[in-house]
Amino acid sequence: MKIGILSDIHGNYYALSAVLDHAKLLGIDHFYILGDLIGYYSNPVEVIQKIKSLNATVIRGNHEDLITKVINKELKIKELTEKYGEGHEVAIKEMCKKDLEWLIQLPAEQVVCIDNISIKLCHGAPGKTDYYLYPNSQFNILKSFCNNNFDYIFMGHTHYPFNFKYEKCSLINVGSVGQSKDIGGLASWGMLDTNNNVYIPYRTPYKVKTLINDIEKSRNSNKEYLISVLKRNRLDL
Repeated sequence: MKIGILSDIHGNYYALSAVLDHAKLLGIDHFYILGDLIGYYSNPVEVIQKIKSLNATVIRGNHEDLITKVINKELKIKELTEKYGEGHEVAIKEMCKKDLEWLIQLPAEQVVCIDNISIKLCHGAPGKTDYYLYPNSQFNILKSFCNNNFDYIFMGHTHYPFNFKYEKCSLINVGSVGQSKDIGGLASWGMLDTNNNVYIPYRTPYKVKTLINDIEKSRNSNKEYLISVLKRNRLDL
Protein backbone atom coordinates (compact mmCIF):
# COMPACT_ATOMS: atom_id res chain seq x y z
CA MET A 1 0.00 0.00 0.00
CA LYS A 2 1.13 3.55 -0.74
CA ILE A 3 0.33 5.99 2.06
CA GLY A 4 0.57 9.76 1.65
CA ILE A 5 1.58 11.53 4.87
CA LEU A 6 0.59 15.19 5.18
CA SER A 7 0.78 17.73 7.99
CA ASP A 8 0.24 21.42 8.67
CA ILE A 9 -2.01 22.35 5.76
CA HIS A 10 -3.08 25.53 7.57
CA GLY A 11 -6.00 26.49 5.34
CA ASN A 12 -3.80 26.55 2.20
CA TYR A 13 -6.12 24.95 -0.33
CA TYR A 14 -3.81 25.69 -3.27
CA ALA A 15 -1.06 23.60 -1.69
CA LEU A 16 -3.40 20.80 -0.64
CA SER A 17 -4.93 20.53 -4.12
CA ALA A 18 -1.50 20.31 -5.74
CA VAL A 19 -0.37 17.62 -3.29
CA LEU A 20 -3.51 15.55 -3.88
CA ASP A 21 -2.99 15.78 -7.66
CA HIS A 22 0.61 14.63 -7.13
CA ALA A 23 -0.57 11.83 -4.85
CA LYS A 24 -3.03 10.63 -7.47
CA LEU A 25 -0.22 10.48 -10.02
CA LEU A 26 1.81 8.36 -7.59
CA GLY A 27 -1.07 6.00 -6.91
CA ILE A 28 -1.58 6.82 -3.23
CA ASP A 29 -4.12 4.48 -1.60
CA HIS A 30 -4.56 6.09 1.82
CA PHE A 31 -3.55 9.24 3.70
CA TYR A 32 -2.30 10.03 7.18
CA ILE A 33 -3.10 13.66 8.09
CA LEU A 34 -1.10 14.85 11.10
CA GLY A 35 -3.02 17.93 12.23
CA ASP A 36 -3.06 21.72 11.85
CA LEU A 37 -5.59 21.70 9.05
CA ILE A 38 -6.46 25.30 9.92
CA GLY A 39 -4.71 28.56 10.88
CA TYR A 40 -2.77 31.20 8.92
CA TYR A 41 -4.47 30.97 5.50
CA SER A 42 -8.07 31.64 4.62
CA ASN A 43 -9.59 28.54 3.01
CA PRO A 44 -10.29 26.24 5.97
CA VAL A 45 -13.75 25.30 4.70
CA GLU A 46 -12.41 23.94 1.41
CA VAL A 47 -9.53 22.19 3.17
CA ILE A 48 -11.76 20.42 5.70
CA GLN A 49 -14.28 19.33 3.08
CA LYS A 50 -11.51 17.92 0.88
CA ILE A 51 -9.83 16.08 3.77
CA LYS A 52 -13.14 14.56 4.85
CA SER A 53 -13.66 13.22 1.32
CA LEU A 54 -10.38 11.27 1.38
CA ASN A 55 -9.63 7.75 2.49
CA ALA A 56 -7.66 9.08 5.44
CA THR A 57 -6.64 8.68 9.07
CA VAL A 58 -6.67 12.15 10.64
CA ILE A 59 -5.40 13.53 13.96
CA ARG A 60 -5.51 17.03 15.38
CA GLY A 61 -2.69 19.53 15.93
CA ASN A 62 -2.05 22.46 18.23
CA HIS A 63 -4.07 24.83 16.03
CA GLU A 64 -7.12 22.61 16.45
CA ASP A 65 -6.45 22.82 20.20
CA LEU A 66 -6.25 26.62 19.96
CA ILE A 67 -9.58 26.92 18.17
CA THR A 68 -11.11 24.59 20.76
CA LYS A 69 -9.98 26.99 23.49
CA VAL A 70 -11.63 29.88 21.66
CA ILE A 71 -14.90 27.95 21.34
CA ASN A 72 -14.74 27.05 25.04
CA LYS A 73 -14.04 30.73 25.89
CA GLU A 74 -10.64 29.86 27.39
CA LEU A 75 -8.89 32.06 24.80
CA LYS A 76 -9.90 35.19 22.93
CA ILE A 77 -9.87 35.05 19.15
CA LYS A 78 -8.05 38.40 19.14
CA GLU A 79 -4.97 36.71 20.64
CA LEU A 80 -4.83 34.25 17.73
CA THR A 81 -5.49 36.95 15.15
CA GLU A 82 -2.65 39.11 16.44
CA LYS A 83 -0.20 36.21 16.30
CA TYR A 84 -1.33 34.21 13.26
CA GLY A 85 -3.72 36.35 11.23
CA GLU A 86 -7.39 35.72 10.49
CA GLY A 87 -7.26 32.01 9.63
CA HIS A 88 -8.83 30.80 12.87
CA GLU A 89 -11.49 33.49 12.79
CA VAL A 90 -12.46 32.50 9.25
CA ALA A 91 -12.71 28.86 10.36
CA ILE A 92 -15.05 29.67 13.24
CA LYS A 93 -17.24 32.00 11.18
CA GLU A 94 -17.45 30.04 7.92
CA MET A 95 -17.27 26.34 8.84
CA CYS A 96 -20.57 24.58 9.41
CA LYS A 97 -21.26 23.22 12.89
CA LYS A 98 -20.82 19.61 11.77
CA ASP A 99 -17.38 20.21 10.25
CA LEU A 100 -16.25 22.29 13.22
CA GLU A 101 -17.27 19.56 15.65
CA TRP A 102 -15.49 16.95 13.52
CA LEU A 103 -12.34 19.06 13.56
CA ILE A 104 -12.09 19.65 17.31
CA GLN A 105 -12.99 16.06 18.21
CA LEU A 106 -10.12 14.52 16.25
CA PRO A 107 -7.77 12.34 18.33
CA ALA A 108 -4.37 13.72 19.38
CA GLU A 109 -2.50 10.56 18.28
CA GLN A 110 -3.12 7.29 16.47
CA VAL A 111 -1.32 3.95 16.38
CA VAL A 112 -1.69 1.83 13.25
CA CYS A 113 -0.20 -1.42 12.01
CA ILE A 114 -0.25 -2.26 8.34
CA ASP A 115 1.62 -4.96 6.43
CA ASN A 116 3.45 -5.80 9.67
CA ILE A 117 4.74 -2.22 9.94
CA SER A 118 4.02 -0.50 13.26
CA ILE A 119 3.35 3.25 13.05
CA LYS A 120 2.63 6.05 15.51
CA LEU A 121 1.03 9.27 14.27
CA CYS A 122 1.44 12.46 16.30
CA HIS A 123 1.65 16.18 15.67
CA GLY A 124 4.55 17.66 17.63
CA ALA A 125 6.13 14.64 19.33
CA PRO A 126 4.83 11.45 20.97
CA GLY A 127 2.67 12.49 23.91
CA LYS A 128 3.31 16.20 23.28
CA THR A 129 1.16 17.86 20.61
CA ASP A 130 2.90 21.25 20.95
CA TYR A 131 6.52 20.05 21.28
CA TYR A 132 9.01 21.35 18.69
CA LEU A 133 11.48 18.92 17.11
CA TYR A 134 13.81 20.34 14.44
CA PRO A 135 16.43 18.84 12.12
CA ASN A 136 19.10 20.39 14.36
CA SER A 137 17.57 19.31 17.67
CA GLN A 138 20.09 17.66 19.99
CA PHE A 139 20.81 14.00 19.29
CA ASN A 140 19.80 12.90 22.79
CA ILE A 141 16.47 14.71 22.52
CA LEU A 142 15.65 13.09 19.18
CA LYS A 143 16.79 9.71 20.50
CA SER A 144 14.56 10.06 23.57
CA PHE A 145 11.44 10.16 21.38
CA CYS A 146 12.37 7.05 19.40
CA ASN A 147 10.53 3.93 20.49
CA ASN A 148 11.41 0.48 19.21
CA ASN A 149 7.79 -0.58 19.54
CA PHE A 150 7.33 1.37 16.30
CA ASP A 151 9.01 1.18 12.93
CA TYR A 152 7.95 4.76 12.19
CA ILE A 153 6.87 7.74 14.22
CA PHE A 154 5.48 10.44 11.92
CA MET A 155 5.01 14.07 12.96
CA GLY A 156 4.83 17.66 11.69
CA HIS A 157 4.36 20.89 13.66
CA THR A 158 7.71 22.66 13.06
CA HIS A 159 7.28 22.94 9.26
CA TYR A 160 10.87 21.65 8.87
CA PRO A 161 11.18 18.09 7.50
CA PHE A 162 13.76 15.59 8.72
CA ASN A 163 14.37 11.85 9.03
CA PHE A 164 16.14 10.57 12.17
CA LYS A 165 16.70 6.87 12.83
CA TYR A 166 17.82 5.28 16.08
CA GLU A 167 17.98 1.50 16.28
CA LYS A 168 14.72 0.18 14.81
CA CYS A 169 12.67 3.38 14.95
CA SER A 170 12.55 6.10 12.28
CA LEU A 171 11.43 9.47 13.65
CA ILE A 172 10.18 11.42 10.63
CA ASN A 173 8.93 14.99 10.36
CA VAL A 174 7.13 15.26 7.02
CA GLY A 175 7.26 19.07 7.01
CA SER A 176 4.35 21.31 6.10
CA VAL A 177 2.02 21.20 3.12
CA GLY A 178 0.69 24.71 3.58
CA GLN A 179 3.61 26.68 5.01
CA SER A 180 6.98 25.04 4.49
CA LYS A 181 9.57 27.12 6.29
CA ASP A 182 12.87 25.85 4.94
CA ILE A 183 11.85 26.43 1.31
CA GLY A 184 8.78 28.61 0.85
CA GLY A 185 5.98 27.84 -1.57
CA LEU A 186 6.81 24.14 -1.98
CA ALA A 187 4.47 21.75 -0.21
CA SER A 188 6.45 19.27 1.89
CA TRP A 189 5.03 15.80 2.52
CA GLY A 190 5.95 12.15 2.07
CA MET A 191 4.90 8.66 1.02
CA LEU A 192 5.35 5.37 2.84
CA ASP A 193 5.28 2.35 0.53
CA THR A 194 4.47 -0.61 2.76
CA ASN A 195 5.22 -3.07 -0.03
CA ASN A 196 8.97 -2.41 0.29
CA ASN A 197 8.96 -0.49 3.62
CA VAL A 198 10.44 2.67 2.10
CA TYR A 199 9.65 6.29 2.98
CA ILE A 200 10.06 8.89 0.22
CA PRO A 201 9.91 12.68 0.89
CA TYR A 202 8.31 14.94 -1.72
CA ARG A 203 8.20 18.65 -2.55
CA THR A 204 5.21 19.71 -4.62
CA PRO A 205 4.98 23.14 -6.27
CA TYR A 206 1.65 24.94 -6.22
CA LYS A 207 0.08 28.26 -7.25
CA VAL A 208 2.05 30.29 -4.75
CA LYS A 209 1.83 33.53 -6.75
CA THR A 210 -1.95 33.23 -6.82
CA LEU A 211 -1.97 32.69 -3.06
CA ILE A 212 0.25 35.74 -2.55
CA ASN A 213 -2.15 37.83 -4.65
CA ASP A 214 -5.06 36.58 -2.53
CA ILE A 215 -3.23 37.55 0.67
CA GLU A 216 -2.34 41.00 -0.66
CA LYS A 217 -6.01 41.65 -1.47
CA SER A 218 -7.22 40.39 1.90
CA ARG A 219 -7.61 42.20 5.22
CA ASN A 220 -5.35 39.71 6.97
CA SER A 221 -3.42 41.58 9.65
CA ASN A 222 -0.51 39.13 9.33
CA LYS A 223 -0.15 39.38 5.54
CA GLU A 224 3.50 40.56 5.51
CA TYR A 225 4.64 37.54 7.52
CA LEU A 226 2.51 35.08 5.52
CA ILE A 227 3.93 36.33 2.24
CA SER A 228 7.51 36.38 3.55
CA VAL A 229 7.31 32.68 4.50
CA LEU A 230 5.98 31.79 1.06
CA LYS A 231 8.97 33.56 -0.52
CA ARG A 232 11.59 32.23 1.90
CA ASN A 233 14.81 30.99 0.24
CA ARG A 234 13.30 31.34 -3.23
CA LEU A 235 15.04 33.06 -6.15
CA ASP A 236 11.95 33.13 -8.38
CA LEU A 237 9.50 35.03 -6.16
